[in-house]
Amino acid sequence: MQNSVRAFFARMQAAAREVRRTASMAGAAMLAALAVVLDRFTWQVGPMLEIGISFLAVGVSGFLYGPWLAGLAGVVIDILGYFLRPNGDFFFGFVLNEFLLGFIYGCWFYRRKVTLARTFCACLTAVLVLNLCLTPLWLHIMYG
Repeated sequence: MQNSVRAFFARMQAAAREVRRTASMAGAAMLAALAVVLDRFTWQVGPMLEIGISFLAVGVSGFLYGPWLAGLAGVVIDILGYFLRPNGDFFFGFVLNEFLLGFIYGCWFYRRKVTLARTFCACLTAVLVLNLCLTPLWLHIMYG
């Protein structure tokens, strides 16, 4: 248990160093641009529901560059995506959601083997924290 905690904090420190590397910043920026492009291709399921695949670029960013840079890429993706394709009101809480999504994917995937179980746990964490806790809170703050 203690070794896994040490390994986690060692990965967090390595991920913090990735933020200062120019090659990592350029790679994360390219993945952010890809996510903005992928955000244009969504399938409208209902009047309030659409399905997209732009989260894959955030996941790859978390795998390659760690949670901090993936979180920052998520912020850039959300802000650029809003200005290019506004979808409702702008609210900072959803920017925080995108940061946390990249951070969660980075925590689960950075410098670790990607397995089906780890992918399931990363998605489950994102759904429980973001979709079931924070998004309803933001919508309540916005609309009452």
